Amino acid sequence: MRKIDKIDYRYIEKTLFSYPDLCKKMEQQREAIMEKFPSLYGECIRGSTTSDPTGNKAIKLLTDLSLISLCKKIQAIEDTLAILRPHERKVFELYYLKHKSAVEVSMAIPCSVETVYRIKRKIVWISGHKMEVLHLE
Repeated sequence: MRKIDKIDYRYIEKTLFSYPDLCKKMEQQREAIMEKFPSLYGECIRGSTTSDPTGNKAIKLLTDLSLISLCKKIQAIEDTLAILRPHERKVFELYYLKHKSAVEVSMAIPCSVETVYRIKRKIVWISGHKMEVLHLE
């Protein structure tokens, strides 16, 4: 593993810490899109949209850039979690989701604080590659 730039490391960690919020935000955006377009028997559609309300929803769900970005970040984190071993996933859960300190995580697992930091670096490294923030050289 090569050294990760501080800016990239902080960005990836911020994304990992915000994983539950990202999931909620994605669901809210999906629901907003589903509610935004008129129903089949509702108001009359005018303008440049198609007359198929279901098609409009599908197109919006597939082309909304902020939703696509959220989905990519969430998928990258979920792919990372799928790769990790159970004790590494526990570190992710305790540190990034429950906001425990490295010392508290080391006591809960049990392992050394250095091991917690090593696992954190591994999580950031894999997530960074999955999010395409870090590139193999």
